[in-house]
Amino acid sequence: MCVISLSLIGNLLTGCGKTVSTKENDNSKQEVAAKEGIKSILFLGNSFTYYNQLPEIFKLLAASGGYNVSIDSVTKGGSKLQDFNNELASEVSDKLKNKWDIVVLQEQSKIPAMSKERTEIMYPSVRELNKKITENGAQAMMYMTWGYRYGDIDNGYATFEEMQEALKVGYMNIAQELSLPVSPVGLA
Repeated sequence: MCVISLSLIGNLLTGCGKTVSTKENDNSKQEVAAKEGIKSILFLGNSFTYYNQLPEIFKLLAASGGYNVSIDSVTKGGSKLQDFNNELASEVSDKLKNKWDIVVLQEQSKIPAMSKERTEIMYPSVRELNKKITENGAQAMMYMTWGYRYGDIDNGYATFEEMQEALKVGYMNIAQELSLPVSPVGLA
């Protein structure tokens, strides 16, 4: 978990100021934070994001380095990014009304590794979410997940390394298309 959070910290806090602290979900505090150079970060994902309270651990690790961050999340176990444009769309829209610097996008664990699914499900979802995010003045960032310990035999990946390479391709292709930064958590 620390490697995951440290990988995110390195990518999210580049150029972040070290000033006043903020409270989550407080619009006036977030506006002050933005003026002071403090990052406000919204996480969209599933259990890979909420398990072990990743956003909170991220915040604590950032604070230990002298960075004050404001965080929030919209997560649902097993969800795909497509879900954030469908059944979770109103919750995401409400959250995006707050001013975020970064919105971290984490896809379901297998989809980025599967060519057809990433082309038909993930990529259109990322494009749509990125449009909403940029319209609200934030920057989207891809959260590259990790392969399964023993690969994913059902989908043609006999080893962790094979699955991780396919995940990397899946995340990097859409990130390059949209000029999005990627936090290579799976590689870390």
